[in-house]
Amino acid sequence: MIQLINVQDKLRPQLRQILTHCKMVGYITPRSAIDDYGIMSLARRINDLEALGYEVQRQNRKHPATGQRYTRYFVSPEPKALSAAS
Repeated sequence: MIQLINVQDKLRPQLRQILTHCKMVGYITPRSAIDDYGIMSLARRINDLEALGYEVQRQNRKHPATGQRYTRYFVSPEPKALSAAS
């Protein structure tokens, strides 16, 4: 008998925090990752999620007051392999 393993149960805590944040808010930014969760390298964690099969969309933005550029990351709630199997 094949047992299905919930991938999210096996994720490192920072990756789970990113996924939970994206489910609640819809996206995550480097600023919210640092301020809310202490994640200093969001881009690296996003790459980790992509390696695990999560689909990530990026939206480049520019802060209206400061002009600083940043990226919003939209992460799919499930890895591609699990989404296709469902």
